Amino acid sequence: MIHNQSGYLIDSNIAFAILDNDPSAINLVRQAQEEQRRIYFSTITECEVLTSLIASFRRAQTTTLPPLSTLEKSHSYLYLESRMAPT
Repeated sequence: MIHNQSGYLIDSNIAFAILDNDPSAINLVRQAQEEQRRIYFSTITECEVLTSLIASFRRAQTTTLPPLSTLEKSHSYLYLESRMAPT
């Protein structure tokens, strides 16, 4: 994870911890919200997380993946927004 004045760049390990409701990761998200800082995921992290989710659904023999909005609703602190981080 990288922190600068505009926000946090979250790596895959932290992203998976957020999805697993890890208290430390959730506290990080809450801290970013309190500081009014954005949370960013790299394209690589997004691909790793989505690939893992697809594999999980395949293992569960689910033929269709739920929309991302379903994932967002199940994790109220997670809002997915596709934008470039400022450089």
